Amino acid sequence: MQTSKKPRGKGKKAAMVLTPIRLPKQVVAYFKAYPNFSSEVRSVLEQHVDKENHAEQTAINQQRLQNIIAEEIDDEWN
Repeated sequence: MQTSKKPRGKGKKAAMVLTPIRLPKQVVAYFKAYPNFSSEVRSVLEQHVDKENHAEQTAINQQRLQNIIAEEIDDEWN
């Protein structure tokens, strides 16, 4: 009897990677207060990464805007 897993379809979340991690006792105690420990840790980490990516993209966009303004000013003076 063959059993094969169905692949994940379009629009589905990508498979996660199992990563053992050592955490300080107070961090574990904090997250153990939630019904789903690993889900809450994952949520906090995802939010942090999203925030960092947004901050990085904002800095890139600001630099692009400054470059555009500098080019426009340079064009007006020439």
